[in-house]
Amino acid sequence: MSNESVIYKSFHKSVITLVCELSETSYVFGTGFFVTQKGDFITAYHNICKVKNIFAYCEGKLVKAKMIREDIRADIALLKIDLPHGYNSKCLSFDTGASTGDKCYVIGSCADMPSLMCTTGTIISKNCVLGTTIDSLLCSIKIVKGLSGSPILNESGYCIGIMSWFLERANASGGVGLRILKESVKRLLGNDEYRKYTLGMTLRPLLLQDILANNLLTKIDDFHGELVGEMVGYIGAIKSKDILLEINGEKVGAEYVSSEMLCYFPLKKKVVVKYLSYEGKFWSEPKYCDVQLQRAPEELNRFIIGKAICKYVL
Repeated sequence: MSNESVIYKSFHKSVITLVCELSETSYVFGTGFFVTQKGDFITAYHNICKVKNIFAYCEGKLVKAKMIREDIRADIALLKIDLPHGYNSKCLSFDTGASTGDKCYVIGSCADMPSLMCTTGTIISKNCVLGTTIDSLLCSIKIVKGLSGSPILNESGYCIGIMSWFLERANASGGVGLRILKESVKRLLGNDEYRKYTLGMTLRPLLLQDILANNLLTKIDDFHGELVGEMVGYIGAIKSKDILLEINGEKVGAEYVSSEMLCYFPLKKKVVVKYLSYEGKFWSEPKYCDVQLQRAPEELNRFIIGKAICKYVL
């Protein structure tokens, strides 16, 4: 038996086909997967954002699904169904055990059929810039109608991502990365209140020439950091031309960036920034300070990479 068959046999009970009713005579298919044994499942938000009704196909029956809440920026929605009597839903577990070049598997709906299929592919990238999302996972499996919302699994059957979009220039599909996916699911299940904040500053990735020209090698362990541009209001001790190095221990401008880290911090969590203070013609040794988040207008719910990494949803 092939590994693809093993993966399907072991985990297809974790995945459900969605039938999304657009009108009385029109519908589309999608995919979701369980994150609790009580009928809570997630799918791609774009699958369900403009539909009249959502149904899950379980044991040959259509069961109406209830929308719980959504994370629009990450394209993730949490829904719930009343499980049919005797239906044993199996929750997927999240894991980081996959690297670029490894095999991956996607279990999802066929284009116009309620049945599920399993497809094998390769992980192309675990941390890439795609649109306005920085931490994204891409694989070689081409997304087709019905496959949006499917889990991306590693060779051990752990969920490492979600199918959400197709990147034509790379001939690859994927969605938000595992870190964002886990934090988003945790927050959606935890019923945390959505409130919009802004850090009130613009940031620019620190370039190699910045590090070399300003002799920063002795103060920065490796190539990372972001330069603070314009400021809006008081934000702790941070000021223009300071260099942000870490946010709550996570490096800025390296594997993660400041906006992504702040996006998925719990509301009450303390935000501490490690930074270099600009002292005229030179930068200080690394310092730490608490960051003061500010309430943002309703429209500040997105951010722009490069020019204004300052707008996000907490």
